[in-house]
Amino acid sequence: MQFFSTRGAGPINLDKALVDGIASDGGLFIPEALPTFAVEQFDGAEDIGAIAKVLLRPFFEGSSQWHQCLRLRRTAPRQKSATPPG
Repeated sequence: MQFFSTRGAGPINLDKALVDGIASDGGLFIPEALPTFAVEQFDGAEDIGAIAKVLLRPFFEGSSQWHQCLRLRRTAPRQKSATPPG
């Protein structure tokens, strides 16, 4: 995924955005588009870490930091997600 500055600079990849922290034009980095998800993508995601993995994967596409993200995910609490009443 590519990222752009709120002031127009870009695109750059996530790795560079993380290193730079702020865009060269002083803006904040935002993704080129927000991903959409199908309910089925969350099948088996029974804790917050597994849900985070599904949600973050599109943002880390093409990034060398995905494995670091997965490592952080493993440190997330293992509490089961709430099941809606019904």
